[in-house]
Amino acid sequence: MTRTQSISEIVAEVEKATRLRVYTRQYSIISYIYENGVSSPHSILTACAIPSSTLFLALNELKRSGLLQTRPSPADTGHQCYDLHPDTRNLLECAHLSIHAWMKSRSPQRGENWFGSMHDRIKMIEDELGIKYYSIEYRIAVNLYESFEARAVDLLETGEYSSTALFYTLKRMSDMSIVEARPDPLDLRSKIYSLSDRVRSVMDEAHRKIFERGLLVN
Repeated sequence: MTRTQSISEIVAEVEKATRLRVYTRQYSIISYIYENGVSSPHSILTACAIPSSTLFLALNELKRSGLLQTRPSPADTGHQCYDLHPDTRNLLECAHLSIHAWMKSRSPQRGENWFGSMHDRIKMIEDELGIKYYSIEYRIAVNLYESFEARAVDLLETGEYSSTALFYTLKRMSDMSIVEARPDPLDLRSKIYSLSDRVRSVMDEAHRKIFERGLLVN
């Protein structure tokens, strides 16, 4: 019997295929502990590919924010392990149910994409936890996935990016052939950005796996 992939493993596939980091470092820690329960710093470090100095700063910040709590090591090594605060786990469970219900309401046969306006559901998690969910580059990818194409000024108007970070990241993503740019016929000083077909297909497949395997509700 084939073992069902976890969301983390599907996210890792997306990261490998697109060369983008999907989650912010803080949310990657939360996501890992959500799926694996009480976790040691070593296991988090290995799974989330975060530099050790950054990891401990992030763990301490998440603990101070009340999102994580420490537990004794199950192996009795004398080291602390980390678990989600029950309120954090309950929030993610509710958010995942909401995301699953939204995806279920979509019909690819009618030409609707799998995520629709997923941003509102992700924003709820961000507002409740007080941290960013997606990395800046993957947030841009999601915006373009949902809108199909956008000008830089449209992305700026979302209020999610500084102009410096946005233009630097768009340039890098364009150089990596993740996004495509064409002149804006209404303003030749501007460009219109869209996801490459390859990256859109990778995201489509990841969303389909997560939905069809019921990973958000198990």
